[in-house]
Amino acid sequence: IFYLQCIGFLPNLQCRELMKQHDWHPDPGENPWHCINGLETYYLPTETMAKGGIWKQPDRFANTKLPNLLYGFLNFYARVFPQQTTAVSIRFGKCTLQKTSFQKTSKIWRLCIEDPFETFDSHCPHDLGFHLDEGGQRKVMNCLAQARDRLGDLLQQAGLDDGLIQSFVDLFETGQKKWCQKS
Repeated sequence: IFYLQCIGFLPNLQCRELMKQHDWHPDPGENPWHCINGLETYYLPTETMAKGGIWKQPDRFANTKLPNLLYGFLNFYARVFPQQTTAVSIRFGKCTLQKTSFQKTSKIWRLCIEDPFETFDSHCPHDLGFHLDEGGQRKVMNCLAQARDRLGDLLQQAGLDDGLIQSFVDLFETGQKKWCQKS
């Protein structure tokens, strides 16, 4: 989900600004699912978002095939995502959460993934990447890189890339600042 948010393919349903634009407000008193054990568990309902017509998927994705999105995902995590300094956060939907927010658990050598509800600033922050050891992290990164290379070859052999493979590579390698900006 995070990768798809970063490229603009999916909206961030936890974005307070998007909620405000849809005139939607969480109400833990009325809906107990909006706050569980002191954790903010609300998000903009898909139905509300669809009716609002405020967020629209960019036209560049109109004919994007699933294998190309998978390739982009693999390329993003294998080659582009700044994992040494940045945490994955679907709550923010872009590369803005610094790993230092998880002072007790983050390591420079591994992925740091913010739990979307047990967030870094909650009373029980949870880094979902905490369980990876150094060997496991190397395996994950090697598998991502190998899968990216193999899928790229398959897409080109099958003629399914429609030039999108290079577009995805260019999108991140030349536009990394745009998609992973620290705003």
